[in-house]
Amino acid sequence: EDACGTCAGGTTGIVPVTDPASCIATKKKEKMSSTSVGPNPFKESIYIRKKGEFQLHVYTMTGVKVYSGKHFDQAEIGSKWEAGTYMIRLLSDTHQEIFKVFKLK
Repeated sequence: EDACGTCAGGTTGIVPVTDPASCIATKKKEKMSSTSVGPNPFKESIYIRKKGEFQLHVYTMTGVKVYSGKHFDQAEIGSKWEAGTYMIRLLSDTHQEIFKVFKLK
């Protein structure tokens, strides 16, 4: 673990943070995100909530796009997807977020 309590270094590909002051800034930034994604894993649909307008692009782990759409405040997606792992890319005017989600059988 690094100074922030994150698994880092070694084969994780994450550079360890050594200054605890950096952790505070990172945590504040995370709390500012108003995005909610869940449940994860899911069986039927997954719900994304974010204030305002946003775009979603969803890919399989092999890079195949399975969904793309614009939403306002919330979205319900995934009901017709096969079981598996997906990457959800959320874009808004201010930033981008990426989520890894799992659909169960």
